[in-house]
Amino acid sequence: MRIIRIGGLGSLTNLCGREALEQVLGNKALFQRFLDLCEHFDKEILPEGPGTKQRAGLIAVAERIES
Repeated sequence: MRIIRIGGLGSLTNLCGREALEQVLGNKALFQRFLDLCEHFDKEILPEGPGTKQRAGLIAVAERIES
């Protein structure tokens, strides 16, 4: 596998409802934007939030390398 992107969900995910997260997971473009927002939120808006102190989850996006 070739890793394309790795990101954490952090504190923003804890503030979103299940329905919103399901919509994000169902849309590739929205998912990429959401990961960007999660990074920004944890770095700039709530750097000491609960998602930065807990194991909130790590997402790795990868593609298969054909051999």
